Amino acid sequence: MGSIGDDDNGRLLVEIMDKYKVKTEYYVNKQEPTGSCVVLLKDNKRCLLPLLGAATGFPTEHIKAHWNIVEEAKLLYSTAYFVSTNYEALQLVINHAFETKKSTLG
Repeated sequence: MGSIGDDDNGRLLVEIMDKYKVKTEYYVNKQEPTGSCVVLLKDNKRCLLPLLGAATGFPTEHIKAHWNIVEEAKLLYSTAYFVSTNYEALQLVINHAFETKKSTLG
């Protein structure tokens, strides 16, 4: 789950996930573009420069409406960006993982 913009990058992300049969349930944010990130690498160091875009508008209601995906998941993953974009939704997933002893990454 995540949030994409109603734009070419969002549609490309859906297409790629579909191609590899990754189950997704994106919220389409019509006000912001799909987020992107520049990655700078030098030796063993990296720097991430994110533009969160549509991710900043991920509503808690979306995750609640598709809660069955969380319940059916064997592994739960989140980026740290959810802490600043929708802590409430992240907390719901964390609590579920703790209560069901599911594996997590992120």
